[in-house]
Amino acid sequence: MIVRDIVYFEKKTFGEFLSSDERMATNILTNRLTLLEKNLIKKSYDLDRRKDTYELTEKGLDLIPILLELAQWGAQNDRKTKAPPV
Repeated sequence: MIVRDIVYFEKKTFGEFLSSDERMATNILTNRLTLLEKNLIKKSYDLDRRKDTYELTEKGLDLIPILLELAQWGAQNDRKTKAPPV
């Protein structure tokens, strides 16, 4: 969900991820961000140093073609998907 939100919806902060339709609990989101640290770059938010922003590393960017394939499969097989067309 986090990688998807970065790629498709340009979300970058904890609060933006938290506002996703899935309504992930804060402790689960924190845990997932920690687990993804090898694929994410964590930076201080320019406008508010108390916030962090997250971006994909090169390794994380390598996941984009896989996400696109999954979204395409989902769009073809589930009419209720919110996946953007590719």
